[in-house]
Amino acid sequence: MKRDLDLQRKILLRIEEAKPFETLWDLPIEGYDMQTVAYHCQMLYDAGLIKEYNGITADNIDGVIDFYVRDLTSAGQDFIETVRDDTVWAKTKKTIKDKGLPMLVETAKAVATGFISAVAEGITNSMLKNGGN
Repeated sequence: MKRDLDLQRKILLRIEEAKPFETLWDLPIEGYDMQTVAYHCQMLYDAGLIKEYNGITADNIDGVIDFYVRDLTSAGQDFIETVRDDTVWAKTKKTIKDKGLPMLVETAKAVATGFISAVAEGITNSMLKNGGN
């Protein structure tokens, strides 16, 4: 199965909405089946972006029959803060594709951070030109 960075972002945003320490079972994400969501949750867990993932399997059944996730890590929080804005996210994905970069969480965070830094620098420069206003 191919990685879907859009799905990973949706998963992280959904986990962020939950209460602290809330267990989210079979996290439903519109347009995706449970196996696909579970697989991407496992990848996010392996990448250190979510604190807990557990996939429950059964003999003679391919895939998971249930799974749960819980809480974002500090790195997960940082990633979401970087790519939360839909405009920044769209520019990030376009830049990654246009430049032929790998579609990885680390790449997306680096590119989005670059956009945010450029905007912040522009605001700072504008304020300095206008005497701090």
